[in-house]
Amino acid sequence: MALVFSFIANSNNSAQAVDIVYLKDGSRFIGTIIENIPDQKVVIRQMDGYSERVFTYDKIERIESISLKDLSYREMGVNIGTPALINLAIGQWNGPVNFRLSGMFYGNWAQGIQLNVGYLLSENPRRRHSLGIIGGIWLWENSEGILIVPRDGVGYVGNVKTRDEWKYIGLAYNLHWGKFFTEIGLTIGQGTYQNPQISFQIGYMHRFLPWSF
Repeated sequence: MALVFSFIANSNNSAQAVDIVYLKDGSRFIGTIIENIPDQKVVIRQMDGYSERVFTYDKIERIESISLKDLSYREMGVNIGTPALINLAIGQWNGPVNFRLSGMFYGNWAQGIQLNVGYLLSENPRRRHSLGIIGGIWLWENSEGILIVPRDGVGYVGNVKTRDEWKYIGLAYNLHWGKFFTEIGLTIGQGTYQNPQISFQIGYMHRFLPWSF
């Protein structure tokens, strides 16, 4: 946990906005302006964090700066972990607040669904951190072989199916790094297992932003 909060603190020092330079030819460049000399030139470091572009003012139509915390956008992805092993996920960010639903249905073998209501801690163009309240349910079907001995003394092996179930609520930390996504949380609930239980997700998440990084 100390490492997590240290990482969050370091991320808070990162830029919370992106600069967009619109050119008169219709193109645009997104990144961080590192030099701006009025009526002469603008130098912008692009989203890769390394390459830089220089534009003279006679080619620039306008310059905008957009706070990432003010954006509203959708997200969609796939991950491995809680609640159904391989999950589809879809979410919506409204400013700093996030609603995300994840889960999958595999018939009687496995099924689960989880709701995450999160709040943004910090964000820059490459990564963001958030904390969320999670709640959900997952079901697993197990098949166990047992030896059945009838009264006549002839024994045979049969399969008995059991079901593991966990209904839970908890707190989870989320990290998005580019399109990489991970979530780890601690839950309490009722079902087959004892309290508390760890939940996690790891996978791919695409953000439908007004531009691509």
